[in-house]
Formats: sequence, C-alpha cells, structure tokens
Amino acid sequence: MDNDDGASADIPPETVEEIELALAAEPGDAGLRRRLAQALYERAVNSLSLTRYQTRVMTTARQLRVCEEAANRIVALDTDPELTRSAGELLAEVAAGRRWTWQRQPLATALAAGSAIAGMAAVVFAALAGNLVFVVLSALLSSALLAVVIVRFRREQWRIAAERAMPAIWRHGI
Repeated sequence: MDNDDGASADIPPETVEEIELALAAEPGDAGLRRRLAQALYERAVNSLSLTRYQTRVMTTARQLRVCEEAANRIVALDTDPELTRSAGELLAEVAAGRRWTWQRQPLATALAAGSAIAGMAAVVFAALAGNLVFVVLSALLSSALLAVVIVRFRREQWRIAAERAMPAIWRHGI
C-alpha cells in the first residue's frame, strides 16, 4: 500500500503534479481543487513515520516541511471545510513541533549559570590583575561554554518527540 518514499499508493506523487497542471489550465474547477486538496493531504499524512501502534509521527525535518507546504496549499485552495480544518490541524502540529524547548532544564540552567558566573569571575580577576589578554580569553571561553549549553539542551519539540517515538517506529516516512 505504501511506497518507499511514503506516498500513498492511491495517489502517487506524479498525480499531485498532474492535478496542479490541470488546475492551472482550469483554475475555477471546484472538482480539481478538491481532488488536489485531498491528494496533498494524503501525501502529507503518508509522508509521516508510522509507529507499531498505528500512530503517525513527524520524525524528520523533511516531513515537517512537506506537511507545512501541503497544509498551506490546502488552506489556500479553500475547498472543503473538513479538508481545510484538517489542514489547519496539520499546521498547528507543525507549529507545535517547531517550538523550541529545554531538555533537562534544571541541569541546563545550572550549567548556564555556572558558566556565566565562572566567566564573569574570571574576567573580573583578569581585569584586576591588569591582564587584558586573559580578560578577552575568559569572556570568549565563558561565551563558548554558554553557547554549548544552549545548543546541547535546547531542541525543537518535533525532534524530542521523534527520539521518543523511535523505538516504536514500524515504517519510516520520507
């Protein structure tokens, strides 16, 4: 039923493009607009990974992008209210997935505060000693440590959900 690229067997990827071309020739055709919206929605949903519990999950940035583009196009087509509502839900899921969140926040906060305090202390001591080179090095080192803490502990929500779902993934999407 599913192809390796995650597209639905009922609506192959080339069909979406064919419907787009037909719609470009007849922009007012409500039937084509609805078929395109349905094809885009099915493509988006089928691009997602599937858990053994039959739950669809976004596990890649590409899936996020495909879902967002399809949902935006469906909303722009303004066809069936049910499809538009489903596209809105998909857009909400994409927006929620793009939210940044802290992992292990107490540890991240402690490490960030510790690197900032240590950096400021080192800068103050180096300044009191009159050593400008150590002032600059201390400031750079504490800034680098703070950046490492942020990069390590701040992640997009979809990545966290994908890591949690990974052991249960039955079929990987695109």
